[in-house]
Amino acid sequence: TRLYQKEGVEFTLCHFDEAGEIEKQIGELFDLCESRNRKKGVKSTFTGPVMQKFHTDFAKSVGGKGWVRLGFLRKEGRAIAANYGFDFERSFFGYQQGFDPEWEKHSVGSILLLEFIKYSYEKEFLEFDFLRGSEEYKNKWTDSGRKLVTANYYHHTFRGGFLKTSASARKILKKMIKG
Repeated sequence: TRLYQKEGVEFTLCHFDEAGEIEKQIGELFDLCESRNRKKGVKSTFTGPVMQKFHTDFAKSVGGKGWVRLGFLRKEGRAIAANYGFDFERSFFGYQQGFDPEWEKHSVGSILLLEFIKYSYEKEFLEFDFLRGSEEYKNKWTDSGRKLVTANYYHHTFRGGFLKTSASARKILKKMIKG
């Protein structure tokens, strides 16, 4: 594409061989996500040192199993877009994307997502799962989805009744606040 040829951007897929590299690359992912969130004024749960440490520790603990996939688009070595997900049982699960807002006009998020779809095809995966969320970009790639359902079960005890009532009250309060 023009981005690769004219802009000198390259795609890299990480292989977590060294612990220091994991920390650096997860850090780049978080920096890109936080930069974009700030520019867009978006609040995200995928932010902060505690979340970053969790994902770094997770990547270290399962790195040798080949489950974690982190890919970048880089310009002169600098990360301009990142895609983070998991390979498991012939499926790819796309967890988080981030990109430098200055590169948004080049559709770097879509180009990187295409690289991961190609990767999944080459690995002969059976599924590419965007996971939950109704972000608009997902509708450009698929017209199907799964409904997320939560089921709560409570014991017939005082504590169970209290928890059930609390959960119902929380739902009502959320609706009132949003409405």
